[in-house]
Amino acid sequence: MLRSRTDCLSLVEEAASNTTMPYRAPELFDGGARHGEDEPVIDGRVDVWALGCVLFAMMYGASPFECEFRGENVNIVDCSHLRVLGNIPTPEPHTALASRYDPELTKFVKWMLTQDRTLRPRISEVVERLDDLIRKYGGTRRWQGKGFMMASSETDDFV
Repeated sequence: MLRSRTDCLSLVEEAASNTTMPYRAPELFDGGARHGEDEPVIDGRVDVWALGCVLFAMMYGASPFECEFRGENVNIVDCSHLRVLGNIPTPEPHTALASRYDPELTKFVKWMLTQDRTLRPRISEVVERLDDLIRKYGGTRRWQGKGFMMASSETDDFV
């Protein structure tokens, strides 16, 4: 977890150079600080955001900030900083796109794309909710046991 303003700004600069904008968490645009906060904080929730973007792209063929839904179509649009700070697009109700996935999966992905980093889940919460979804639908987790990296619930740093 990064807390100093200097470290956060350094990471933001590195992220701007080495990551793709449509997958970059909002706090990586503004240095980790929100309006009114004294200390910036960047932690593992930036990776939860990126995971949500990747899952969304797997579902619909583009990151949430490079697409718009129009009827049965997914239109590709240019990504900008403002799109990342805007609303997460969703398919129009009563379309094939809207019914393509179980609503629980759609909620799961949108949950990872919570823009307020203080409300966004930590990776340990994502794993827990994923386990619940797997159980709900009668699946099993194949990666249990030794060798699976578990995140510390306090820091979400891998141990």
